[in-house]
Amino acid sequence: MKHRAMKPPLRGIDPAAWIFILLGAAAGCAQSPARIHPRFQEIAPNPIRVAPVENQTWKENLDQYSTAGLLQRAILGPGTVNVLEEFRRGAQEALEKRGYALLETAPEGAGAKPAAELRIRILSWDRIPAFEGAGIEGRFEVELIRLEAQESLYFRNGHLSAASRNPSGVGVTPLDLERSIRSAVGRALGELPAFPPGVKR
Repeated sequence: MKHRAMKPPLRGIDPAAWIFILLGAAAGCAQSPARIHPRFQEIAPNPIRVAPVENQTWKENLDQYSTAGLLQRAILGPGTVNVLEEFRRGAQEALEKRGYALLETAPEGAGAKPAAELRIRILSWDRIPAFEGAGIEGRFEVELIRLEAQESLYFRNGHLSAASRNPSGVGVTPLDLERSIRSAVGRALGELPAFPPGVKR
């Protein structure tokens, strides 16, 4: 009876990291499609205001979130990221790419008023331990509200996975987290109809 030789494991990635990568991929595939108002093209909301991001997790430090572990903080410093602001900036970039004008929060009577408001709610935010692959995973939702009628025009759940690129399992860097946030928000808004109506982007 012949015994087949086992193939050597892939090098360069901690085997434990595959757990996190596969879970993140599965969650991304399971992401539900967007709910879009049937008259969205007719309403064509513009300009849009991006509201401050809501932190609905039990964590209170997402405005100064440290991506480093205890040892990294002692050696390299805190390495903090304003997660709430990165989500907001990611949404602004995504809206502009789809042709929408942005209108920041301003006192009443100070010019044009927004036709709609984009709201982002962070539902969960978890650090993945190094022995499970090292990374950060979060769930959030985006919703575009028509302000005049207070009705939902667009809604979608989003998922974020920021995995460590270091084979040793060291935590995610601030730059990697910022890129992951903006990419996740862009995907969540990927089905939003472009403005003006009928224009493909």
